[in-house]
Amino acid sequence: MGKSDRDPLFFPASRHGELDEQPQDQRLQLDPRAQQKGLRLVVVGGLVALAVLLLYLQRGRNSPARPASETRHPPSAAIPPPGGLAQLSAQQQAERLLERALNHDRDAARAVIRNAQAWRGSLQLSSRLNGFLTAASTSSDLDLRAAALEVQLAAHNIAKSPQAAAHLIAMAEAGGNPRLWALWMLGMLANRGVEPDRARQTLLAYVHDRNQQTRLWAVEGLAQVGNEDVVSPLLEVLHNDPSLEVRERAAHSLGRGGMLSPDLRLHAVPELLRFADNPTLPADTRRLVFQALRDITGQDLANDPAAWRRWQSSQAAGR
Repeated sequence: MGKSDRDPLFFPASRHGELDEQPQDQRLQLDPRAQQKGLRLVVVGGLVALAVLLLYLQRGRNSPARPASETRHPPSAAIPPPGGLAQLSAQQQAERLLERALNHDRDAARAVIRNAQAWRGSLQLSSRLNGFLTAASTSSDLDLRAAALEVQLAAHNIAKSPQAAAHLIAMAEAGGNPRLWALWMLGMLANRGVEPDRARQTLLAYVHDRNQQTRLWAVEGLAQVGNEDVVSPLLEVLHNDPSLEVRERAAHSLGRGGMLSPDLRLHAVPELLRFADNPTLPADTRRLVFQALRDITGQDLANDPAAWRRWQSSQAAGR
């Protein structure tokens, strides 16, 4: 007897016991009439099964072929309405709603924001979901960016609670690579209304850290906070940070990154113009200043302070 014949996965334990308890002579006694009856049952059963199989094959030949589209995943355009998403997994809901939001369905963007916390612990950052998140987080639509933040928090299983903010702050204080991730997530959490003042103070504490990557991700966190209190710190980093990479991140955050609204970005313009007028500012920093001005205003002007001053004057005259 092989191992699998005795394995409990193949036979219940009680069957093993019953078999072992039978006397040896009873196991070997066979009734010829029972054998003949069993053989007849096997033959009849086989004929019935063969008839059923032939009928099934005949019906298959007479049926129309199934269209190829029925055997594939539905195309992107065939997304069910929000009311029909309840039957889908959390992953499918997030992906389909984000896709609809990217196709200018504002109800879908609001549905993401409303439902994302219910998806916590159930999302995988698949290539498909990551693609939608990248597109949403770089959109000019702040509602889409907010939807992307909500999904990021849900995908990383972060609750929108003061306890979660405290945990991220503790991770930042512990140091190491988790600090960088914690600073980024802390900014997102603050943007969604969780401990924004405490988060901003924590991020500001790391903006002047000795480690370049810590400063960079503190800037990224401030950009995600996205309120008026982060504009001045980002300008200060752009002007003074010793790392070009960090200064680039600050300029990008002021110009088009993060969660600052268009009106808040405009608050940075006077100080950026002052930077542009400073001939002692390093050339690479001045280049970043002009790029930030172009991103904020949508004006395609040269790296010329005078040209930007004329534009500023024309704006003031038009008001």
